[in-house]
Amino acid sequence: MTGGNADGQSAFPLPCRLMPRSATPKLPDPNLISQLNAQIESLGWSEFRQAIALKFQQRLALIAAKNLDAEKLKKARFKKLTHEEKVALALCFLHQLISLNQQNLDTESTIQALAIAETAFLERGYTPEFIAKNLHPLYINFVRDAIDRVELKLTPINSYSFEIPERDTERLVEVTQHYAQLYLKYQQPFYRQLSRSGTKVNNLKQDYPQPVRLQPYLNKVNQLLQSDKSTELAAGIAAACGRRFSEVIERGKVTVPQSPTSPYEFVFEGQLKKTDSLEPYITYSLVHASLLISAIERMYEKSKKLRQPSNHNPNHCYMDECFSSFR
Repeated sequence: MTGGNADGQSAFPLPCRLMPRSATPKLPDPNLISQLNAQIESLGWSEFRQAIALKFQQRLALIAAKNLDAEKLKKARFKKLTHEEKVALALCFLHQLISLNQQNLDTESTIQALAIAETAFLERGYTPEFIAKNLHPLYINFVRDAIDRVELKLTPINSYSFEIPERDTERLVEVTQHYAQLYLKYQQPFYRQLSRSGTKVNNLKQDYPQPVRLQPYLNKVNQLLQSDKSTELAAGIAAACGRRFSEVIERGKVTVPQSPTSPYEFVFEGQLKKTDSLEPYITYSLVHASLLISAIERMYEKSKKLRQPSNHNPNHCYMDECFSSFR
């Protein structure tokens, strides 16, 4: 295992990466982060976290008092933590790591214990599946960002190294990660089972499609595409074009063909799951392509203002919320 030396300079041998091969970590709205950090600095991370934990516990108690079965609880979508509170908890965890780092107390065993305790705390209100998909990545991205900004320093006691092949050359390079990135995760068998479950659910959806009341559905899509709210606009775009919202906004390009044979035709380019270069192709929207493209352009403008995407996933919970009544 390698790490930094006493004067703070890197002691990692080359070739070496300090972080995973993925792009810059995605964080919530920077304005929200600034506001929460100011509150944490004012109150201290421990007191701030305790206030959120108390609200969390109170909400869970109210939910438990309803005596609902598991299926009804799943459908009810009770608020347990707000988006802001989830972000705040992740920031409090980061502040704790930074404090330990500054005191040279962030050993592997300490970080492991913190990660296990934080996961157990979150499991009071959320399933492991939800935590693995939504909360652990939020925490880890804050850790990665703090390392990038050298606010959280990698040292021999808080990090570990391993070799991975380069994507293009297959040449082995050394990667060093913080122990929080190792322990803010479940065991590998859990992720394998999660992947199999997701595939099974998707196959069932494809094999047994549910009928949709078309006109109310289309009315809702048109309404969402006219909205000024980012979540509603995102749900409308995904519903209208049938592509993942992230695919359309982050990489995709949607245009009107030069000689369209239908007002619903549009040209799409940029599938996320395709690694090779693909030619743009013509497909169809549920609404006039001009309305879809106008909505996408408005969403681009909103994205530029935010700079960073939110952890909120409009392709899942908000889509269900908008359209479940039309099935």
